[in-house]
Amino acid sequence: MASLLFSLVCAVFIFTYSQTILAVFNPAYAEIAGSSLRLLGFSLLGSTLKFHACTLARLGDRMRKASRWFALGGLLELCLVIAGAKHSGLQGLVLGWTLAVSIEGVCAALVLAFATKLNSVGGPVHEGPPVA
Repeated sequence: MASLLFSLVCAVFIFTYSQTILAVFNPAYAEIAGSSLRLLGFSLLGSTLKFHACTLARLGDRMRKASRWFALGGLLELCLVIAGAKHSGLQGLVLGWTLAVSIEGVCAALVLAFATKLNSVGGPVHEGPPVA
């Protein structure tokens, strides 16, 4: 939960200060890509959920099964990025990628909620016999 809160804080920070951040490197960048960076900040939420789902798959030794879903998510990212870039240039590329990562994040959140529900029935996963 802390990582989601941190991602949200970072997204709001990037949304608020994107023009200033880009102007540090070159004042023209703020005009060229300021709105795109604002959207990219909100992709952090979907990425965080996706990374948590990947971690749970690794911990549960289910990476082989999960890798198919992650590959499908990567294909979704590529398709939406290409479609967005062809349709609207940089703004479309960013919108396509943010949309794809958000879709992946929602799917990962559902997986996380389901996995948490299953684990709460049987107790914490890390519990084992006491060490002497």
